[in-house]
Amino acid sequence: MRRIFVFHPLLLSVYPPLFLYSHNISKLPVAHILTTITYMAIFSSLTWLLLGLIVRNKAKAGLLVSLFLSWLFFYVAFFEVGKGLMIGGFLIWRHKYIFTFWCLLFAVIGIVILKKRGDFRNLTIIGNLFASLLIIFCLITISAAKIRGEHQVPAGPKNIEEILSPESKMGINNNSKSWPDIYFIILDAYARHDTLKKYYGYDNTLFYEYLKNKGFFITNKTRSNYGITKYSLASTLNMEYIHEKYGSDEDLDHFPLYHRVTKDNKLMHFLKSRGYQYISVGFKNEYADVSFTYHANDQSGSLEYSRSFSKYLLTKYLLSMTFFHYFTSLADVSFDSDYRKSILFAFDKLPELQNLNGPKFVFAHILAPHPPFAFGPDGEKNSLIQSIKMGPRELYKRQLIFISRKTQELLEALLKSSDSPPIIILQADHGIRISASSDYIYDLRSLEEGFQIFSAYYFPDYNYRTLYESVSPVNTFRLILNKYFNADFDLLSDESYLCVQNKFINITDRFSTK
Repeated sequence: MRRIFVFHPLLLSVYPPLFLYSHNISKLPVAHILTTITYMAIFSSLTWLLLGLIVRNKAKAGLLVSLFLSWLFFYVAFFEVGKGLMIGGFLIWRHKYIFTFWCLLFAVIGIVILKKRGDFRNLTIIGNLFASLLIIFCLITISAAKIRGEHQVPAGPKNIEEILSPESKMGINNNSKSWPDIYFIILDAYARHDTLKKYYGYDNTLFYEYLKNKGFFITNKTRSNYGITKYSLASTLNMEYIHEKYGSDEDLDHFPLYHRVTKDNKLMHFLKSRGYQYISVGFKNEYADVSFTYHANDQSGSLEYSRSFSKYLLTKYLLSMTFFHYFTSLADVSFDSDYRKSILFAFDKLPELQNLNGPKFVFAHILAPHPPFAFGPDGEKNSLIQSIKMGPRELYKRQLIFISRKTQELLEALLKSSDSPPIIILQADHGIRISASSDYIYDLRSLEEGFQIFSAYYFPDYNYRTLYESVSPVNTFRLILNKYFNADFDLLSDESYLCVQNKFINITDRFSTK
């Protein structure tokens, strides 16, 4: 009988990092993926060898290793298939039920394999075929992404008419007026005050009172239009519901399209046409006039900070494929100090930009209080042991306190040193989403945490008549451009969309009306 080679354990160990790369090709460097693949292949090989010595059967040992890898890395995908399933108003698809079933199922299969005698020829063929198909699908996805150019930065449009809509072209040649500087500062995942009080037991009144004393208008009922950064920012900067123009989540996930609508956006072209410099702080933007980003080996900020962050992402993504995704907060805490330096770099760089001549639009994306949780309330580092005891909610609250303090220091500098007061928008792109793994996808707590965001505006004339408490980010710059540039944008309905299985679902009516 022809001998059957056993290779499915190696392929299954390669699959998780390869799958993550195929869906995050623009974020995860190949070097990190190859290193992770090597480590996982070594782990599976050593485990396979050890089990082979114990059970004295290479094929049986290989099946046990593959069974363990499948149990570990396929649970979350299995749970997502039936997430939110209810029968007679009772939610049956809960982790406590499904994970118990998952463990019992694999335990039974493992016992059957252990007790079974024979050469395992048929099971080995099935295992080899299944693992091979998974790898082939990943390679096809990667190849398709490479062909589409998702790993490359697309060229921007040559003609401004290509970007600007007719309604935004009003007064395009009127550059004689001296317009104020505009600072658009994203505090990533900064939750609304009522969310903080209701779910975190934290009263953010001191920060809110500080902003009010400085003349800010705080929109106390604002919700994000999308629960994911890339869609939220694309919508805000293009002043439109992005899925209505570009389609499903799957369509928007193509890197060239995402890159263009986020970094090469309508707002940028509107302001540039009026003589503004477009300045980016935090993440590199090839379309901006000036882009300041932190790099571990270059304090000037001329290079993009990405290597350490991509390692963090890979660790977090791998954990998120398993039942132990809750412990991704450990990856947040153990992340190295470069993240801390990148956050502080953004806060230090912003006041310096006042010295640039001419009107400027400054877009600063500060990746905090979003995890990683690298700061205590006084800016101190979090120790791993203390962080495990505190948990992600307490860690988030502590980091938010520090970020609020740094924001106050930043505002003092911007408002004190400016020759003419600027327009300042402080806004979160989405909520913290610590409850986003809730069994029920439409759970009110999960939605409120994920969509209720902090938002505050500073206008030099303190005239906020056009603002209202529930204004959402999609209308932020429609209102500002109408007020300061005599544009004629109609306001859009303030709605929130949740991405479910590559489709965007309007969840606006699921929130409390209080």
